[in-house]
Amino acid sequence: MGEGKGWKWRDAQDKLVSASTKVIERNKFDSLMYTGAVKYCKDVLDEYNDWRNGNVYGVVCYVIDRSTGRIIKDEEDECWGFIGSQYAEEELEALVLSKALQYSQADH
Repeated sequence: MGEGKGWKWRDAQDKLVSASTKVIERNKFDSLMYTGAVKYCKDVLDEYNDWRNGNVYGVVCYVIDRSTGRIIKDEEDECWGFIGSQYAEEELEALVLSKALQYSQADH
C-alpha cells in the first residue's frame, strides 16, 4: 500500500483507525472528518474572499531615536501580504513587543 500503488482514501482511514491504541467508532470518525473538511473549506473560502475584496495588509515598525526624533534606518521592519486584518494586527503587536524587548535588554 502507498501512494501510486493503488491505495484508496478509505483504506488509508481504515489503517489509521486500526493502528490507533484507542477504540474509534467508525461513524464518529467519519463525522469528525466531515466536520473538519467543512471547516477547512469555509476557512479557505473566507481567506479567498478577504483576498479578493482587498482585505490584505502590511505592517511597518519604525524605531525612533528619542533624542533626535529621527527614524533609525537599520531598525525598520516591515512585512506585507497578510490576508485579514487580524493577522496583520497580531504580527504588528509581536513586532513591537520584540523591538521593545530588544531595546530594554540593550539598556542593561
